[in-house]
Amino acid sequence: MKPIYIGGKIENSWIRTGDGDRKATTEELAALMRNAQPNQDSLPLDNYSFEDLDDDSVLSYKERVNKRFPKKKYLEMSNEAFLVEIGACVKDRNTNEIKIKKRSIVVLRKM
Repeated sequence: MKPIYIGGKIENSWIRTGDGDRKATTEELAALMRNAQPNQDSLPLDNYSFEDLDDDSVLSYKERVNKRFPKKKYLEMSNEAFLVEIGACVKDRNTNEIKIKKRSIVVLRKM
């Protein structure tokens, strides 16, 4: 986990570069803190299924993405395959189950 700092003071954070170490700038320190934890929106959700997604929203989004990338032929894919392809869902390697990522359920859920 980053950043690493000296003496319990976060402002004493250092960055290793190719030619040595240097004190981190405020902007670099903010980036280190932001990147220290995995993006919570990209984590798979338990207890949600494709029934929780709004089919019309998925189709509408699929159509917009297909217009941008017509060679991918997204409209020919199932909703599940499409969502995995674009990274909105992920395959759980332990259970072989397709899980929805948090950011997807917020955007595409049924109301």
